[in-house]
Amino acid sequence: LKAFHMLIKDLFYRSVFIGDVVLFKDPLDPDQERVRRVAAIEGDQMVSTCVDDLPFALEEGTCWVVCDNAAVNPSVS
Repeated sequence: LKAFHMLIKDLFYRSVFIGDVVLFKDPLDPDQERVRRVAAIEGDQMVSTCVDDLPFALEEGTCWVVCDNAAVNPSVS
């Protein structure tokens, strides 16, 4: 099972909470839309499983989303 994470910038018009499902335009292909679950919100501390990565906090106006559908190839969906 591969994990896929995407950082979304410039949230607008309403509050977003962990667990919400959001629809957004794909930042790599604006003609496509994506549906993902919010896993972290601005101010949350993020820690990688890779020892070489440093922890970081999500910037204001951003959230971290994940693809829950294991059948979806995150690189193209």
